[in-house]
Amino acid sequence: MSGKESLRSLYTDKERYLKSFEMFLKNSSEHSAMLEWITRHVDSLISHFKTLGKTELKLLSVGCGDGQVDLVLIERIKHAFNIHVTLLDSSEEQIVRCKELLEPVSRTANEKAPNGSPSGRVTLEFVSDTFENFIDSHRGSAAVQFDLIYLVQMLYYVKKPLDVLERAVTSLKKDGSLFLIHVSGNSGYAKVWKEFGPRLPQDDMCNYTSASDIMHLLAQIPAINVKQDEIQSTFHIEGDLQDSIQGQLSVDFIVEAAYFCERAADPLKTEVLDFIRSSSCSVKKSDSGAIEFNNNLAAITVTHQ
Repeated sequence: MSGKESLRSLYTDKERYLKSFEMFLKNSSEHSAMLEWITRHVDSLISHFKTLGKTELKLLSVGCGDGQVDLVLIERIKHAFNIHVTLLDSSEEQIVRCKELLEPVSRTANEKAPNGSPSGRVTLEFVSDTFENFIDSHRGSAAVQFDLIYLVQMLYYVKKPLDVLERAVTSLKKDGSLFLIHVSGNSGYAKVWKEFGPRLPQDDMCNYTSASDIMHLLAQIPAINVKQDEIQSTFHIEGDLQDSIQGQLSVDFIVEAAYFCERAADPLKTEVLDFIRSSSCSVKKSDSGAIEFNNNLAAITVTHQ
């Protein structure tokens, strides 16, 4: 059996995936760095929409997950506008979790801002469906025209990202704005995927795309303005990649293969570990072997010309 045949996608082993993801969250600056960018960006959007004289905004969250990012946006925007937020996810389980988080926020906001208030009211709509189905089922309707659309870390999970991007652009109001956050083309992940992707498991739900790939796709869509910001982030990995638990889980998370260090055959295993340790992907922080893996994200904003 070849090394590739013996490897399995990390997403086929839920327990292993959760362990690696929890370890990543604990040791990465990604979440805080992402929320810092979103906060700054939302503040600029508030100024933009106020200049246009708007008092109510329609938002669409594509791939809302458990609603953590939406909570930040809602809390920030509701002080300036009344907002209607459509929260979309193909997972019914995620929609349930999102409701549990956000419905109390909406109730409290609306108690403080009765009907007729110039700002502060929050209307939520939860939809369990794919983005493509949702848009196509309302094609031509004002129901799918939004002031703000955001896609945060979700384009990994779609088979045809260009279709999603085209639908998102056509669903923007004339003065609307779209932003998406995705792994940067300068990140260690993107470099690992580019170097070794064909030799890693390809049968999973997650594709090996980076923001560089998304920028190429957006270049195919006419009459839009596109801007990209780099969000600096690191993933601290303590101990040896092959011999420590954190190292092994970190490698699994980076290459998206369960038990990579145990199951991958040489030369693939040696090549991957050496590449992760290299200056192309990481900065060595101590003689103990700890490294800071390049975990940069890209924030891409899109508006109509």
